[in-house]
This record gives sequence, C-alpha cells and structure tokens, in this order.
Amino acid sequence: MAWAGISGSEYRFKSGLRDGADPRSSLVTDGAGNFYGTTLGGGSETCRSNPNCGTVFWIGQGPDGRYEEAVIHTFTGAPDGFYPSGNLILDSSGNLFGTTQYGGTLGFGTVFKLAPQNDGSWTETILYSFQGGTNGYAPMYGVTFDTHGDLYGTTFGGGTCGGDFCGGTVFELVPQQDGSWEKTTAYAFAFQGESQTPGSLIFDASGNMYGNTVMGGGAGTIFQLIQNQNGSWVENVLYSFMDGLDGGYPSGVIFDGNGNLYGEALIGGSFACPGSGCGTVFRLTPGSNGQWEFSVIHTFNGLNGSRGQAPAGGLAVDSAENLYGVTEAGGTGNCFGGGYGCGTIFKLTAGSGGEYSFGIIASFDGRHGADPGAGVILDSAGNIYGTASEGGDLSCGAPYGCGTAFMLTP
Repeated sequence: MAWAGISGSEYRFKSGLRDGADPRSSLVTDGAGNFYGTTLGGGSETCRSNPNCGTVFWIGQGPDGRYEEAVIHTFTGAPDGFYPSGNLILDSSGNLFGTTQYGGTLGFGTVFKLAPQNDGSWTETILYSFQGGTNGYAPMYGVTFDTHGDLYGTTFGGGTCGGDFCGGTVFELVPQQDGSWEKTTAYAFAFQGESQTPGSLIFDASGNMYGNTVMGGGAGTIFQLIQNQNGSWVENVLYSFMDGLDGGYPSGVIFDGNGNLYGEALIGGSFACPGSGCGTVFRLTPGSNGQWEFSVIHTFNGLNGSRGQAPAGGLAVDSAENLYGVTEAGGTGNCFGGGYGCGTIFKLTAGSGGEYSFGIIASFDGRHGADPGAGVILDSAGNIYGTASEGGDLSCGAPYGCGTAFMLTP
C-alpha cells in the first residue's frame, strides 16, 4: 500500500471557525465519493473550554475533481450540543445521525440529525437531550439503526447509580408520527456489576445487541443483550477481560460472515510495551451450547511498540474476511519527540484453520497524521479511509497538529 491522500495529500485540518480540529470519529461514506465525519475541536468559540465546540464536516470532490473539505454544521453548546463523538451513520435519504458528549438542554449530551437541503445546506434537529442521573449522560459512541428504523446507542454514565458513579445505559429512540422521537432506557448497567460504562453497539440477524464495556469484569467485557417477549432486555456477558495475555479495555466488535465476533483490546497481551502492554486482537466464536469461546488471534509484540501499540477504534472486514485496524501509538520513528511512534494501520490476512498473518500497511509520521484512534473504512477497490486526531498542519495552533483525513490506495 502507498500513501495517496485526499486532495493529493492528506486533508489537514486547520482549526478555526471554517474548519475543525481533532477528528476522533471514523469516516462514513454515501458510496458516491462523499465522506462525512466529526471533529471535537474547531468551529464555534461559544463552548466552555478549548478546543471549541466541534464540527461535522464533508469531504468530497470539487469542480476540478480534487477532494476538498467543508464544515456542514458547527456546534454551539446549548441547546445544540458540543464535542461530537462516535461515528456518524447515514440513512437511505442521506440524513446523518450522531451524538454529542455534552450540551443540549441540560448539558448532558444529545442525539442529533442533519438533513441535507436542496441549496446544499444542512438542517440540524436535536432528537433528544439527555437529562443526567438515571436517564443517562455522555452518549459518546454514536447510534445505530435496528431493522424497524429505531435508533439505539449507549451513554457512558447514568442508569443505576451509587454515589458519584453510574454504570451507563443502552437507550432506544423511536420515531413518532409527529416527527418527534420517544426515548426509553433499554438496559441500565449496574454501577457495581459485571459490566459498566458501555461502548458502541451492533445487532445480529435475530435482533440481539452486542457491545463492549470499558469497565467491569476486571478490565472490561464483551456483552450480549437478548430481548424478551415483554420487550425487556437481558444481559449475557460473553467474556470478561483480565488485563493479562488476553488484553484489557476492549473497543467495539464486528461480525464476520460466520457469526464470529472480532474486536481489539487496548492494553495487555505482550509486555514488550513497558507498563501497560501493547494490546491484542481477539475473536469470540459461538458454540452450540450458547457459550462463546474466546481466543487471541494477534498480540502486538514489537519492542516498545515498534509493531504497533494500543489498537482502538474497531476493526473493518473485507469480502475475503481479512481484518483491518489502527493502533493509536507505536510504529516506526520518533513521534514529536516523544520516543514512540505516531500509530499504525495494520492488516490481518485470513488463512486456513482460523489463523491470521499480521502486517503493517503504514506507519504514521506526524506529517501524515498521528494518533489514528477511530478505525478505518474500506471501499470495493481496496482503498482505506480514516482520520488521525493529531499531526498534519503543525501551524494550526495545536502543539501536535489539528489532525488529518487520509486515503491509502493498494
């Protein structure tokens, strides 16, 4: 693979009102050459702390055929929302849906919709403002549709609380005939339970939900939620991480074509990375008895992260069942004088017998970006697209750059 970059090189965010900074979500595409994402920083200066309120951006082909960027929404705090986080999703009409960690009516975060208009502008609608406490707060991982068109997502906090700590929730938003959305709490995690502080969600063909928690079970869990006939949901913990050779602090999971779940663990595995370990990639295989078998399919083990460190953001899978992902750190070179790499893009090539061979596609060097913590997406031609939260334009006002959007070609 070679760096090919958007617009002839990576798009380099410049911060300020007309751009953005610190892209922490992956890209989503409509399949027609348009890409969308969010930045935590940049945009409006009305929020309570730097780097501003955040943006939703578009990247696509301009009149000359080259790619260019434009901000399609700038967040303003309240009642709008700020710090958009988690990946965006598109519906069949081209509307975008996402979440903000903070802001909204009471400041506890929002679910929003952006609808494209005939004049090229976008109109925002706040579908729900979280209320804190048992209602939930800090929806950090976006939303996903079920087969009925309802939206599901998670809140990092809220639900069942004890003192200052809450276990988090899974919420459902159902569209109403008058255009509003009705919110219910589908599941509340216990503040002292096996699973706490949930991440992103996916569905299987039977309508069961799967996701990760970053706390509970030792060092996070992978869970399944099964819906009863009365509409309630029951949790089944598929695996609890112990921050050993198995890893710890998992990110979201994906399915392959055989119903196996794959994901990443940020830490643990090989301790070639001093202190916390380099991280792992894992698989969960369903058994006939309802139990799931856990296995590590790759351990990042390069000395001091030279072969990647801290896999995060979720995996992508191609038609041949090969897996792709990023590491937030590690790789080659010295990243901004920190003595470690700026991150990597890796591929796990599927072999016989469930084995995978590992290879690094690219190592970030700061100039092309750094800290690519949001994962990647693929197109049918094998191109890889993603974001890096740092690096790029070092004159943008941030000490380590304002981030990049990138494309890699085979």
